[in-house]
Amino acid sequence: MDCVLSFKIDSGKFYATLEPFNVVPNVKAGGMIGQFDGIIRDIVTVQLSTLSEHLPPIQFPVDFNNQFPVQANSVQIRAGLNMDISTPAHTLKYFLALKEVLIFKEKLFLAMNVKKVGVAK
Repeated sequence: MDCVLSFKIDSGKFYATLEPFNVVPNVKAGGMIGQFDGIIRDIVTVQLSTLSEHLPPIQFPVDFNNQFPVQANSVQIRAGLNMDISTPAHTLKYFLALKEVLIFKEKLFLAMNVKKVGVAK
């Protein structure tokens, strides 16, 4: 079975769906059931061809709220100028939103917008 993987952004949500095509099961039954190879193959083909109806689209988050701590730091400069630079410990908060999805050979490129960047103590 071959499938087409398609992506779409709808109402602020990012979806991936599978559409099966070229469904050719290889059925080999033994004994008395061997007489029903064709029927079993047809049943499996019908069940697999409707896979997209039974498998809901996969939904991915399209926005990410994240934060990470930045450690306090102090740097002394004694070449030419006498200067001390100190930065207190703080938390960097940012929000990413999905902008675009590009599909290349063997690669998937997700473009994100950086929104609502801020620093908190």
